[in-house]
Order: sequence, then C-alpha cells, then structure tokens
Amino acid sequence: MMMKTFVIGPQCSGKTTLVEYLRTTTSLTVVEMDEEVRGLHGGEWPKNRHYKELVLVPRILWAVRAMPEVMLFENHMSPRRTEKLRDVGFYVIGITVDEEELLRRNAIRAAEQGYPDASSRVAGQVQQINDLHRRNLIDMTISGQQPTELIAEQIIAAHERRT
Repeated sequence: MMMKTFVIGPQCSGKTTLVEYLRTTTSLTVVEMDEEVRGLHGGEWPKNRHYKELVLVPRILWAVRAMPEVMLFENHMSPRRTEKLRDVGFYVIGITVDEEELLRRNAIRAAEQGYPDASSRVAGQVQQINDLHRRNLIDMTISGQQPTELIAEQIIAAHERRT
C-alpha cells in the first residue's frame, strides 16, 4: 500500500522544524510546499498570488499525488484540494497550536530569524484548518505545543500505520 501523509498547520505551528527534523533523522520523502513553489519560480516567491495558486500549486500537487510514498507539509489548503488529496490516498494530519502561541512564535521568528510578519494571516489559517475539521477532512490532530521529537514520532507512526 502507498503511504501518503498530508500535514497541515498554520504558519508558526512548527512545520519547518518538523520538515528539517524528519529529513535529518529519517529516509522519508518529505515535501514542503513553500520550498517547491520557490523552486518552480526560480528560487523566489511569486508576487502574483493567482499564478502561484492556479499554476504552481496545481503542478506541485499533481507531482506529489503521483509519488508512492510522501509526506507533504503546507500551512493552508482548500477543502476541494484536501478532498482530492484524500481521494488519492493521503491521510491528513492537522497540527494545532493556540493562536496566542502562534503569534508569540511569529514575533520571535520575525525578530530573530528575519521572517516576514505573519500575524495578519494566522487567524485566517487557523479558521481554514478548523473548517477542514468541521468537514471531517482531517483524520488526526496533533498538538504542535510538544517537543519536535514527539510530534515527529506521532506523524511517523500514523504514516507507517497506513501500510
């Protein structure tokens, strides 16, 4: 059986840290959507949001859907696209972190690591993930307020149970 896992969580929920951890401690194929978008756009973030959403993201999703084993990480996904991923065998894991903690992490990340301020997007991303929950499109929820190693263990265990 194919093992396909989609991990969704708002910005500052720890996805980048998880991706780095999984890449250095496992042999799993781990795809991070933002990296792929930049890669398809010459290493830069596209300024045209419609081009990103209507051209680049579908191209990435098409390639990822064809992979026999993959973990895909993203901070938002429409219900329609999430349903399409589930239709081709993806198990959907939601990473949850309370909004206050997300904003705290955002402030640290912006100040210390030079990331752009994401505070204006956090509430919308949390709401979008809650909408996926209401539509029963998230199969498992993991608290992102635990150590990275524990979150990774839970994701790996869920991924491997799919065999």
